[in-house]
Amino acid sequence: MLRANKGWLQADLAKKAKVQQSIISRIESGHDKDFSVKTMFAIAQALGVQVTDIDEFVERLGKADPQPTFERLGAA
Repeated sequence: MLRANKGWLQADLAKKAKVQQSIISRIESGHDKDFSVKTMFAIAQALGVQVTDIDEFVERLGKADPQPTFERLGAA
């Protein structure tokens, strides 16, 4: 997991991405299947990674099922 590899707590990533810690928790646990593209890019920027493949990005965050993200983006 990208965050854990940096030695960061969820609160650390949330602060750097300027999102609530609960959002990070829900994404990592797979409970937030409808987070915004803005949130995704904020998290990616905080982690220092590019979002070139949504599936890979979501999986690397620890989310179990990336498919709902694609459906939300109209790419399904």
